[in-house]
Amino acid sequence: MKITFKIIRYSLLSLFICNSSLAITIYVDQTNGDDINNGQTPSTAVATVTQGLLLANIGDTVNISEGTYSPSNGEFLPMNFSGTINIQGAGPELTILDGELSGLVLNTSGLGAVVNIDGLSIINGMSSIGAGMRVNAVAEFSLSNCSFRNNDGNIGAGLYIFDTADISMSNCEFNNNDGGIGGAMQIEYINDDDGIMRVTQSTFTNNSASAGSSIHFQGIGDGMHTLNIDQSQFINNSGSNIVRFQTNVGTSFGSISNSLFADTKFGTALDTQNASVDVVNVTFVNNRTALDGDEQPNVINSIFWDNNIGLGSPLIGVAGDVSFSIVQDLEFGNYVDAGNNIDSDPLLTADYRISSSSPAIDMGSDLAADNLGLTQDIDLETRKFDLLQLGRPEGVIDIGANEVQDLIFKNDFDE
Repeated sequence: MKITFKIIRYSLLSLFICNSSLAITIYVDQTNGDDINNGQTPSTAVATVTQGLLLANIGDTVNISEGTYSPSNGEFLPMNFSGTINIQGAGPELTILDGELSGLVLNTSGLGAVVNIDGLSIINGMSSIGAGMRVNAVAEFSLSNCSFRNNDGNIGAGLYIFDTADISMSNCEFNNNDGGIGGAMQIEYINDDDGIMRVTQSTFTNNSASAGSSIHFQGIGDGMHTLNIDQSQFINNSGSNIVRFQTNVGTSFGSISNSLFADTKFGTALDTQNASVDVVNVTFVNNRTALDGDEQPNVINSIFWDNNIGLGSPLIGVAGDVSFSIVQDLEFGNYVDAGNNIDSDPLLTADYRISSSSPAIDMGSDLAADNLGLTQDIDLETRKFDLLQLGRPEGVIDIGANEVQDLIFKNDFDE
């Protein structure tokens, strides 16, 4: 049995290596391509994404040049593909997949598939589920340098991801997507497998939904589901909640770090239901309600200022231990004051960063940030540890999403 297993394993490995070596690039060029071509060179590019995806095999890359690819320009919706594939655009300002409000734009599925998408925009989709893009039960899904705008649907208007074990998203923008649940995106786990999603360096603005206007992360199956958000901004979104962890069955964990929640005129900025969540170096400002969690999220190094528009107190909402944070009107709020909190105007800039004169400077604790490996702030600047030689307390970082960059530090080490 062991010999047979080894033979099968090595045969599958050989097949994978063989298929990988045969992977090619299919070129799509709206201006110079023609769908009668084979798409295998830039000079024999096809003209539509629909045809490019049709020609692509497992492991191939579909390279899409600049242009607006829409039904008016010969595309068929949804643009379907399955299996492992890479899709590369020329950048979100240049490569645009436009649904023209006539259907789902991009659709993928495939058990065990690995899907990577980089450098394009998906706009004006319209569908009840996943109007911009729908990802159905793939193994790994990676999204980088993409924009989802003006998509309209009931569930996951911008992006709907279903039963996908490993999801990563970096440097993406979600703007003006409108849905019933999950305006920008809905992530849903129905099977009993574990799943994890990482969101970094992404921006969510002007999205709306009755629940989870930016991110609605929902565990229905009996697995362990994790959502980690870092270096991201949630500004001027509207709905009963902006980011929502909702666990019906199974277990949910997460962390929100180096991020900004601002100008939430309706609802709660961060809502955690049946999920254990750490909130580290996050700024909540000018929201109706900053935080609400029945599992009492632990909060450290964070700012709560000018929240609860029209509500009065509490100024935080429901949280667990809160420490090393700036909390407006400390006596209000349904939380545990775990020490080292202050009630002083954080002196934020117009873009809600702490200024060089803020009382948040050198008043945080590096413990939670160190445990999560948070070496950079929301602006990708270094979180400064161990600066005793500059007269700053050793191991002390700033409170809030950003770290004030010391001119002495820059002069001594960067120049």
